[in-house]
Amino acid sequence: MQTILKRFVTFLLFLLLTSPLIAQVSETPQEYTFEGITFEGQAIRSEIIEEDQPGVLIFPQWKGISDHEMRWGRELAKLGYAVFVADMYGKGKRATSRKEASALAGPFYQDQSRKMMRDRANAALEQLHAQPMVDDEHIYAIGFCFGGTNTLELVRSGAELAGAVSFHGNLTSPHPAGEGEIKADLLICHGGSDPHVPWEDVTTFRGEMETVGADYRLVVYSDAVHAFTDLNAGDDPSVGAAYNEAAAEDAWKQMMRFFEEQR
Repeated sequence: MQTILKRFVTFLLFLLLTSPLIAQVSETPQEYTFEGITFEGQAIRSEIIEEDQPGVLIFPQWKGISDHEMRWGRELAKLGYAVFVADMYGKGKRATSRKEASALAGPFYQDQSRKMMRDRANAALEQLHAQPMVDDEHIYAIGFCFGGTNTLELVRSGAELAGAVSFHGNLTSPHPAGEGEIKADLLICHGGSDPHVPWEDVTTFRGEMETVGADYRLVVYSDAVHAFTDLNAGDDPSVGAAYNEAAAEDAWKQMMRFFEEQR
């Protein structure tokens, strides 16, 4: 009976928060400094909820903060989540081409210790915790592509999270997790036809998670390729990255169900 009531209350909250008259969100650029570098993330939250909200840290794809992450952030804010979109590169550093994105993301992958990635991800996590009226007991991290990698490295660093979600992210690490280091439940949404993250990587990731006893869930979309949640990724799977509406919509539902299970 309590489960039915909880679902009903959640549904009513969804109807209220998605009403055009109520679902108002604010977007605030927020500067922070880490290791002498100025970063600029984006805080997104509902303007009408006056109580602590569960927090969601969003890690962008390799071009940096874009309308893709902001769109997901707005929808989460409408549903009562306090969102912080992380800046992994530094204020004003955004890519407009694959070449520029590769130059920005490359150093993170060349660092075999993954220290820079993990340190900057944790710095962004601190910014989410510092937001007003955030429920520190219910903090989640999600990421897309490069951001999915950031999310998993944050988890491997031992960060205290209620849950973490990787969407079409790289799954393997040159510095895998050790026993007891993973403290968050995981949801992995993966394109089964992703040429950038082949099935061998999935197998390696599963081995790592099972070795350390992590609680993880893997959802595979057989016909999806890389970047399947991104409306801006085009519609030609033959190039290796493309939007897949069915996969994107289901991934959103999987995420929301996953969040609810952790609360």
